[in-house]
Amino acid sequence: PGYWKGRTLKIQHRYQLNAALRDPFLLGATSIDLSSVESLDDLDLKFVAEAFPAIRSITLTGAADISDDGLLYLLSKHGHCLQILRVERCFKLTNETMEHISRFCRALRRLN
Repeated sequence: PGYWKGRTLKIQHRYQLNAALRDPFLLGATSIDLSSVESLDDLDLKFVAEAFPAIRSITLTGAADISDDGLLYLLSKHGHCLQILRVERCFKLTNETMEHISRFCRALRRLN
């Protein structure tokens, strides 16, 4: 946690995501940017939610294949500590997502 304080793990490619999910050092990250991962989907998001123990900030901008179900899974695991959530241009998300955010994300400070 000390190393990752104030730093963001930016994953730009699917192979980097697969490697990060197996790297104990990287799993200490609390701020994650997945906006550049091509074809990021609900299953990927579920793996991220399970692998990273304490996500406080996540950027999913442009993740067009993320749906309400995938984000709900992430929020149910990390919503209590999530402070920043960026989901611009995630076109499959509906009003249902907003309901989940209001229910699970009491510590949220920024929503884009």
